[in-house]
Amino acid sequence: MKKKIFKISFISMFVFFTVSAYAETFNGVVVGEDPGGLGYEAAYESVGLLNKGHNLRLQSPNGIYFHVDTDGVRKTPLGISPNGLNFDSHTLFLYGGTTLNDGFRIRTDETFFGEYNDAIIFEKTDGNHENPDGGIAFTNKGSDGIVETSMVIKGNGYVGIGNILPHSRLHVTRGTDSALDKGGFLILGDTDNKNVSIDNNEIMARNNGALSTLYLQNDGGAIGIHANNPVNTRVYITNEGNLNIGKKPSDKYKLNVAGTVRADEIIVNTEGADYVFEEDYKLKPLSEVELFIKKNKHLPEIPSASKMQKNGVSVSEMQTKLLSKVEELTLYLINQNKMMLKMKKDNNLLRAELNNLKKQLGK
Repeated sequence: MKKKIFKISFISMFVFFTVSAYAETFNGVVVGEDPGGLGYEAAYESVGLLNKGHNLRLQSPNGIYFHVDTDGVRKTPLGISPNGLNFDSHTLFLYGGTTLNDGFRIRTDETFFGEYNDAIIFEKTDGNHENPDGGIAFTNKGSDGIVETSMVIKGNGYVGIGNILPHSRLHVTRGTDSALDKGGFLILGDTDNKNVSIDNNEIMARNNGALSTLYLQNDGGAIGIHANNPVNTRVYITNEGNLNIGKKPSDKYKLNVAGTVRADEIIVNTEGADYVFEEDYKLKPLSEVELFIKKNKHLPEIPSASKMQKNGVSVSEMQTKLLSKVEELTLYLINQNKMMLKMKKDNNLLRAELNNLKKQLGK
């Protein structure tokens, strides 16, 4: 009889350790089945797992789960799943809150980036809505008990640094003004080398504490400011380096401005008009110039007013033409002066002869 009782007890213990899905203490701890053998002790006052003389091991082909029973409803706030069981393979999941499956999972996906391109995935789960609301927050808490949020990742993919309500894919706040040696909401590059610092209203190019050059479209391409409407573009620099201000982008002019330009001084390159003083220059007779003006209502080689209004005026070209007209006018005046001097000389000769005649008649 004792042998039978011993056999029944041994079979009962074997079934308990190898067949049961879990064992429970009065404190609510669930230990998954352990085909390899699990040594543990559990007390009513304190709960623990102990494998005497060996390393502690929790082992189950279906995973290890920590269950909480509330009002007859079993919830799983923490678990490790190697092969699924309502969860993805190779998953560590933590659930909390009032809704089942509200929490996060850490899992792997062997084809996330493509075939044989696996990834470790940190996943927030939402058990009460098909679209993930909320997000993931990174916080710090000091000895004063004040919790400060460093960064959040919202369910829509928006990332906030220094704020909990990001309005774009990356929203950075609470930085400092950019300075030569420090500062900025966002820094691109090493501060002891070339870098760009961005704050809430400035972009600064720096190089190891000194100012540097800020390049835009360094490899080519146009630059537009308020350029959503080509007709009302404020500033537009074409790929060829032509600057358009208030004008529709054009590659025809290096500077195309709609409005008045004011400057202390403008230097215009010109070839000049010294060719007018060359010996072989053919100066038109004034009579010919007079006929041209009567017919065309403008000077020769000078565009008409209508053409100027339509096409504008090339400052360099017009400067050369106007200078040529001034030089032609100078030649006309020189010729006129020569004629006047000759006429004066002839007049003096005639006056002398007249005086001689008067003397002779007076005798």
